[in-house]
Amino acid sequence: AIINLEDVSHITFLERHAGLPDLVCFRYNPGSTRTGNVIIGHPEDAKYGFTREQLFEGYRALRDKGVKRFGIHTMVASNELDPMYFVETAEILFTLVTEISRELEIRFDFVNIGGGIGIPYKPEQPAFNLGAMAEAVEGLFGDFRAANGYQPGLSMECGRFMTGPHGVLVTRAINHKAIYREYVGVDACMSAL
Repeated sequence: AIINLEDVSHITFLERHAGLPDLVCFRYNPGSTRTGNVIIGHPEDAKYGFTREQLFEGYRALRDKGVKRFGIHTMVASNELDPMYFVETAEILFTLVTEISRELEIRFDFVNIGGGIGIPYKPEQPAFNLGAMAEAVEGLFGDFRAANGYQPGLSMECGRFMTGPHGVLVTRAINHKAIYREYVGVDACMSAL
């Protein structure tokens, strides 16, 4: 498993309760430098992740404690249909990894540009252009390799994009509630999606 920490205080907690593994990843919250979308909201309003400054502090602390391998992750969109959104996210992460690598003299094993690739729910919505995104991110990845002399792994989380068009969720109504609106409770939850 890859340990993906959400806060600088988690370093001490992890060290005390489980020990520090050889590989640790941090989740980055870009704050107001990146827009979210209507589903996931704006990053600066979210509880997740490290700020830019906290990343430098956290990776420095891990390096000084003997951790040798590092990863970085972010997740700032959900059901996004614009491929350039993910290209911009990749560019932000590659730039940040370059700065952290140089300042702290560490290398990253991987960069996870998150997920949130959308699927069209309405006939007038375009399908996500995975090829356009991949081509643009591949160019950024090549630029990173040329500038830094190494190439971390690159990953993405594509849950909805992979499974959404290929199945259905079958559930049944188990209760009704009438307050200011009418609600129907079902025997499924978000994790079932």
